[in-house]
Amino acid sequence: MTDHDSTLGAALRERVSDEQPDLDELVRLSSRSGARIRRRRRVGAVLAGTAGVAAVVVGVAALQGSDPVAGDQAPIASDPTPTPPPPTESPVLPKGAAPVSVDAPGWTCNRPMDEKFMCGKDDAWVVVNWREAADHDAYLDPGKADSLDGVHTFVSGVHGEWFATVAPAKGTTQAEVDEVGNGLVWVPEVS
Repeated sequence: MTDHDSTLGAALRERVSDEQPDLDELVRLSSRSGARIRRRRRVGAVLAGTAGVAAVVVGVAALQGSDPVAGDQAPIASDPTPTPPPPTESPVLPKGAAPVSVDAPGWTCNRPMDEKFMCGKDDAWVVVNWREAADHDAYLDPGKADSLDGVHTFVSGVHGEWFATVAPAKGTTQAEVDEVGNGLVWVPEVS
């Protein structure tokens, strides 16, 4: 004995006997489905690649000790390149320490990196760079003075083993460079 109704099976077979699968519709649906799958894979691969590149960039930046807010700052002027005096025994500062800071109204400065830090006020940016006292005279030579659009680098006096230069970024005026230079504060323990 079988469990299926023979009258329903016969009626169903009779009703669909002249129906043919619509091959055009099947091809259209499967092509659309395949394109959707390929598009999703492609988008996924692009997102994975972008995430990988971002991870590498963040990793490299972390290894180099870059400042995360440095990306939204104006480009800086190149440091002056005077002929250095013969090598001498260099004074050493603890990592992250600076012998100088800035106390000028409206100016904010980043944390020290290597031997320099940036300060900004409105659209003006400068780089404060501390240097060994033995190199001071080389930076006073007018023929070697760093200049950006007629704005010259400020050179401080010697304080202990150090002196500082204040170099302008593009768009910074001489008055702004001098304002930061005159606002230099020397740390007694370090200088």
